[in-house]
Amino acid sequence: MIGGGALSGGIGSSISGGSFWKGFGIAATVGVVNHAGGELFGGTNPPNEIPPSADDMKAYLAGEWMNGTITRQEYLNAITLIDDGAWGLVQQVIWNNKTDIALTAGGVGLLRILSKARLVQYPNAGGYGIDFGKIRIDWHRFRIGGRKTGSDVNLPHVDIPGKTKHWPWHQLSKWWRGVK
Repeated sequence: MIGGGALSGGIGSSISGGSFWKGFGIAATVGVVNHAGGELFGGTNPPNEIPPSADDMKAYLAGEWMNGTITRQEYLNAITLIDDGAWGLVQQVIWNNKTDIALTAGGVGLLRILSKARLVQYPNAGGYGIDFGKIRIDWHRFRIGGRKTGSDVNLPHVDIPGKTKHWPWHQLSKWWRGVK
């Protein structure tokens, strides 16, 4: 039962873009806590029986952790579940994995962008650029300040083919010179 739940958690995490093993671990933790509660307290409480206290559950889980039955992370997750409830556990898991979550989300977007990128060489201008399809980031020599009175510069800049060249340098130069 715990294994099936853990497998489902891993598959669900993977489908939603997360790590299979983290989803597996979280679902396994929930399964272990449910199992521990059932083993320790005999499942559902009869109407006359007093439910176990949070301290009793914590003591039992501490023993399980010390015996090696559950991992430290499973123990900490179970304690959070007891103290703060299900939403507290969700918040803890998100907080503890915030870097992985951010890197996964950002990494997927960055990977999509970089997979379309290609290196461009400008031999006449003595530089290079990265072409992302709709935008280029370049660093090469170009003229700024007009064809007759301008000067050559070698600066990093952004080009948007068919719209903008050598941004922001041409735009700043025109502004400084009062050209529209």
